[in-house]
Amino acid sequence: MNGGVFVDFPAPLPDSLFVNLEKGVWSVNSNWPRRPDFALHTPGGVGNLYSGDPLLIVYGTAGSDSSNKTMAAAAEAASKSMNPMWVGDGGDVKDGVPSHHILYGRLRTKPDTSVTGDEIRDCNLILIGRQDENRLVRKMADLLPVRFTDGIVFSDGVRLPRDRAVVGLYYYNPLSPGRLIYWVAADRPVSYRPYPFILQIQRDTPGGIDLLVVQDNPPKIVRTRQFDSRWNWNAALEQTAVISGKEAKYGSIRARIADSMRKATAADLALIAAVMPVEHEIVSPGVTQWSDIALFDMTTGLAVLELRGAELIAFRNGLAKNNSVFRLEPVPDDSSITADRPYRIVLSAAFEQMQMIINALNRVPDSFEMSDITLFEAMKRTLF
Repeated sequence: MNGGVFVDFPAPLPDSLFVNLEKGVWSVNSNWPRRPDFALHTPGGVGNLYSGDPLLIVYGTAGSDSSNKTMAAAAEAASKSMNPMWVGDGGDVKDGVPSHHILYGRLRTKPDTSVTGDEIRDCNLILIGRQDENRLVRKMADLLPVRFTDGIVFSDGVRLPRDRAVVGLYYYNPLSPGRLIYWVAADRPVSYRPYPFILQIQRDTPGGIDLLVVQDNPPKIVRTRQFDSRWNWNAALEQTAVISGKEAKYGSIRARIADSMRKATAADLALIAAVMPVEHEIVSPGVTQWSDIALFDMTTGLAVLELRGAELIAFRNGLAKNNSVFRLEPVPDDSSITADRPYRIVLSAAFEQMQMIINALNRVPDSFEMSDITLFEAMKRTLF
């Protein structure tokens, strides 16, 4: 078990055996191991709260007038969407309803003063507001693995500054351990506005992030963390280098990630999205670690596209013609490209990327292969 632990079990063998790890000791038993009294952690993050179980959005009323108003507005925005996003009222409006709104009805919302014991017991909860702003959060604050007070303090002693910070925590409800919560707490009331940066990120990364700390306006990633199946911090993943000031800009981060992709797959070029100005400082230098970035791509697989030189030039031109956000790293120089030579291009293996390749080439590529390497593993090999 676990790559090296041997446990003897006497014959005759039963139909089923259960492997269990408790207090650091592995065992094999014929009976079910003791189940914890809380919901086990599973990947999926905040999206797990929207899986069909009863959901209640609870906004704080114990803050300042401005924070109370923005928290109530955030709850109203959250009630209009069936996924983890606090949507605004703009966008594609048809028949008087924005396309990203629920067409009929709304998700349930309540102020923190009106939540009943039955609702705490029966519902997954979206909690909006710090513990000094939301009374329900205050009731469970001592049982949560992170506190938002004069700083952001974690249960294992990690501490971060709170200035302009926003925290998003996916956790089980300590007041009703069979249910889940997603808690958003912000230093400034304006960060509770619809379409917040923290949910733009966390909604799209269901695989590996359970705790996200960002700064809002301008957007910046500060820290990401992950739990194991028993909601303990997965600190083993966090023993990585801190990103320095000269590496903290988006262009540098993107180039380092592209380099790790190329090295992991022996590729000549990497295809990677360019969605921000290269000079934008996207992480907090001296605080953010490379593992904080890699956790966004725990499950993203890599694929390799092979093109000959003439096709490579046509592909690059096709990306530009279609105004694609994707760029080749490093930028190929036409004078150094040999027309008949094959070039390997690594990219994340997602449907959107494949569709983009077909559009840029105007055909299905002749050579496209999946690798067994994830983007997380590629970054781990080069950057950790």
